[in-house]
Amino acid sequence: MNGDTVSSIVSSLNNRNPKPFAVSFNEICWTQWLQLWNQYFGVNGYVAEAQWAAIAPSFHGRPASDVGQNIPGSNPVRRYSRLTSNCSAFGNVTAILGTSATRQVRYFNDQNASNINNDKNENKGAVCVQTNVFNAVSCSIHTSAAAAAATKNQSFEFSVFVNQWTNAGVGMFVMGDYNLWPTDDPYFNTWWYAVFAEADEKSGRPRANKGETTDGGSPIDYIFRRSPNAYSVQPYIYQSSFSDHHWYEAYL
Repeated sequence: MNGDTVSSIVSSLNNRNPKPFAVSFNEICWTQWLQLWNQYFGVNGYVAEAQWAAIAPSFHGRPASDVGQNIPGSNPVRRYSRLTSNCSAFGNVTAILGTSATRQVRYFNDQNASNINNDKNENKGAVCVQTNVFNAVSCSIHTSAAAAAATKNQSFEFSVFVNQWTNAGVGMFVMGDYNLWPTDDPYFNTWWYAVFAEADEKSGRPRANKGETTDGGSPIDYIFRRSPNAYSVQPYIYQSSFSDHHWYEAYL
């Protein structure tokens, strides 16, 4: 694991005043998150949740058993039997300011061995945390890039999942890699943009000209906000040397 990645993220977070209200990660390995929790999130008043897949032929999209490595930020602390080596699992994490939280993990359908192998042994899914601060919810999502049909189905599946909070009218932040361009899927292009405020569009950039969020020039990463459906200024996209996806930052 590249320690420079962790130190760079911690330095960036420490330079922000006030502290970020919510932060999400995709394709992060569990050892990186362990260090980030110990060095920043665990000592700065955050609650968090993580979702992992482990490198094992028999895993096939299922959570591992209840023995093994402790993962910080969860309540109760989740234990995964196959997290025994450096970066042996990758997944999604979301962290939000607060002292108590309700956490939920969603493993998407259309999981299969080839999908997991092709996507670096990462189960596609989402994690959501509702904090005691304003009852706000933060989610991290990653859909499959293995097949267009699976990507669209998982995006729809997630929209159904988050309805429990949209119907309640609480503030929400949904961040992650949808592996969809804005116009790839009619449902995505209507429901998500109607129910949530997408950071680029609501900050003055037309949907058809959404900011590029990957080294390949794809605008497939999103920050959606709800209640209120607004941002103070245009989002900031930073090209990092540590990932082919960019650091994407929105302002409340």
